[in-house]
Amino acid sequence: MTAEPSVVNAILSAYGRMSDAEKRIADVILNGNGSVSSLMAGEIARMSGTSNTSVSRFVKTLGFDSFAHLRLALAREETEKRERFDGQEATVSMDDVTGSARCVLENKIDELNDTFAQLAADVLAKAVRTIQGAGTVMFIGVGSSLSFAQMMAIKFSQVGIRAIAPATTDAAAILSLQLTSQDCIVFISNSGASRRLNIIMDNARDAATPTIVVSSDDQSFLARHADVFIRVALHDQLLADDFMFSHNAANYVFELMLMLLYRESADAGEYMCMFHRSFAEEKLTDQPNGQ
Repeated sequence: MTAEPSVVNAILSAYGRMSDAEKRIADVILNGNGSVSSLMAGEIARMSGTSNTSVSRFVKTLGFDSFAHLRLALAREETEKRERFDGQEATVSMDDVTGSARCVLENKIDELNDTFAQLAADVLAKAVRTIQGAGTVMFIGVGSSLSFAQMMAIKFSQVGIRAIAPATTDAAAILSLQLTSQDCIVFISNSGASRRLNIIMDNARDAATPTIVVSSDDQSFLARHADVFIRVALHDQLLADDFMFSHNAANYVFELMLMLLYRESADAGEYMCMFHRSFAEEKLTDQPNGQ
């Protein structure tokens, strides 16, 4: 873990906080069809309608020492991608369902690989210990992350964690005022940008409630104020522009934590059996003629 993440992942993680000029440069690279690494800084500036200074600023935003360093890393990624797709363009279209399935699969694999590359063992262990030692663990998110948070609360409950996930962010904001330093709040946010979640983070800080943030942006308000921040890769923009639809990488992180908790707890197996027994009876009564 903690290997160097991809250039594409660095761009996508920082995209929301880039200037307009930097976003135009990012778009040129993201839409370059595997040939951007052969361009000079001036050529990218011309294609994006910016300047060499903007390109230099863009490079620093991504955390690279120089444009040459970025171009070398990008060249490696472009070569690897061409080999995977045999030189064919990766697109999603009903005209090629099989190719689309492969494109989405490769995108999801890249997300997982980039997420793994960014994981720090000590940070992950701290998150697990924080959840393990909390009285109540509240999972929260907004939009599609709201229902994902509810699913995570159910999963963590199965291994004996007292996990909850309010049905609305308003309810979560109210409940956050009742939590203490003995509890924990887990924030799930693809972009890391949410005023409602920022309010809940402020409530948690006032109450000294430990916080865990799982998000793609390490410079967001949530990330900067979290006790534990876990950065995940989000490559949705490569498939659908501004449509953030996936929790693929976040699900990987939470299932990893879930398995660590399961292995750490002597009672986890019994909790799991109790959970499934409680639903098994209901499932049996739903069957016609007792089947």
